[in-house]
Amino acid sequence: MKKHEIKKENQNKVTLLRHFPLPQNAAMDEASVAVRFTGLTLPEDLKVNKREKQETEDGVVVHYEFKNTPFLVSYELEANYDPRQQIDVAGNLRVRGEEGPSREEKDVWLQHAREEQARLQNTPNGEKLLRPYNDHQYTYNKAFDSFAFCDEWREGNMVEAMARDTHEALLQEDKIINDKDKNYAPSGQDSATYNGRSFYVQGALVLTLHSMKGGTSYLNPPGPVQIPDSEIQDSIEAINDFENAIYDNTENSEDNTKPMTKGDVYAVVADPEYKFKRPGPKKNPCDEYNYYMARLENERNGVVNNEEDKYGREGFFRKLIAEKEQFGRNGTVLHTGTFAGSIPGDGFEMDILLRKENGETKGITVLQVKTPEFDIDVDSEKWAQEFRAELEAKMQDVSFVGQSVLSVVRDGIGQIVRKEVAKYEAINI
Repeated sequence: MKKHEIKKENQNKVTLLRHFPLPQNAAMDEASVAVRFTGLTLPEDLKVNKREKQETEDGVVVHYEFKNTPFLVSYELEANYDPRQQIDVAGNLRVRGEEGPSREEKDVWLQHAREEQARLQNTPNGEKLLRPYNDHQYTYNKAFDSFAFCDEWREGNMVEAMARDTHEALLQEDKIINDKDKNYAPSGQDSATYNGRSFYVQGALVLTLHSMKGGTSYLNPPGPVQIPDSEIQDSIEAINDFENAIYDNTENSEDNTKPMTKGDVYAVVADPEYKFKRPGPKKNPCDEYNYYMARLENERNGVVNNEEDKYGREGFFRKLIAEKEQFGRNGTVLHTGTFAGSIPGDGFEMDILLRKENGETKGITVLQVKTPEFDIDVDSEKWAQEFRAELEAKMQDVSFVGQSVLSVVRDGIGQIVRKEVAKYEAINI
C-alpha cells in the first residue's frame, strides 16, 4: 500500500457539528467540528481487469475496469470557534425555523448540476473552464466558514430562488436562465436581477478570500493546514478571469444582462474562439479590498470619507472585518484517523480521454468514474468520549460524508491513472 498526500489547497472538509461544547482542555468553549480529508492510501499497483481503447473526434478514450481496490482515507477532526448565530449555515443557509427546499428537492438539483458539470467536462473548453474551480475548491469552500459571507449568500433567499430557476431552465434548451426583468430582491429592498445578485455575491466571495490572507483570520489560522497567500491570490485571480471571460464571451456583467438559454451557453463554450483570459491590461482584483481597507483606516484615524462607496459592498466588508477581529481564534485538531473500505471490482470503471493534436497526445482528462456502493469503517472508538456519540449519530445522517470519502478515492485513483498514462505517452500533465 502507498499513501498519497492530498495538497492542502485541495483538502475537502465536511462540517458535522455546530455550536458544540468541547472538552475543558480545548482552545475554545464552543466550536464547529468537521472532518478534513488529508491523505489516501491505495495498493502499490492498481489491478486492471479490462482496458479498451476507442478513437473519437477529440482523441482516444481509454476505458478501464478495475478489480477489487482496498483503500484508507486519512482524516482530521478539526474544531473551529463557532459562536452561536441565527443562521443555519450547516443546513439551507436560512434563518433557523424557515422552511426551505426539501432534501429530495435539493438532491435533484445537485444531481442535475453534476450531470451538467459532466457534460461541460466532456468538451475541451468546458474542461478548461471548470479546471480553476476544481483546483481551488478547498479554498472557495473555506470562505463558507465565514458567518458574514453566509449571511450575504442567503440574504432574502435570493440565491436559492436563482438556483431553482437555473435548474428549471436547464431542463429545456430554449428557456431563459438569466431573465433581465425578474426581480429576486425581497419586498422593500433595492431590485436585484439574476446577473446583479450573482456578481454581487461573487464580489463578496473575493473580499472574503482577501480577508483570509496572512494567517490572521480564524478562517485560515496558522498551522499545518494554513492556505498559503499565493494559493488564495491564485483563487482570486481565477474568479477575476472567469468574470472577464463571461463578459468578453457573452457581454454579461453585474450591470448588463444578455439573456441566455442552455443552448446559448453550450454554444458559447463550444466556440473554438472562446476567450479564457483577457489580453492586455485588466482590473486588479485586489483594488476593491484595498479601497475598503483604506476607507476603514481613514475612519479609524478620524478622516471623513466624502466619496460614495463606488463598489456597493462596504456594508458587507465592514461585517467581514468585524467578524475577523472578533473571532480571530485558531482551529484545533481533535483527532487524526482513517476511513477504511474497499471498492468492489464489479462495476468499478473509469474513462479517460487522451487529447490528440496531429497524432500527438497533448493532454489527459478523466471523463467519468463509475463506482458501485461500498461500506466504510471509521475508527470512531478512538474519538473522545465527549463528542463520540454525537458525531457517530451525525455520520449516519450526513450522506455527503460518504460521498466525500468516495470523491477522495475517485480523484486519487484518477490522478494515479492520469500520471501512469502520461508516463506511457511520454507527455507532461
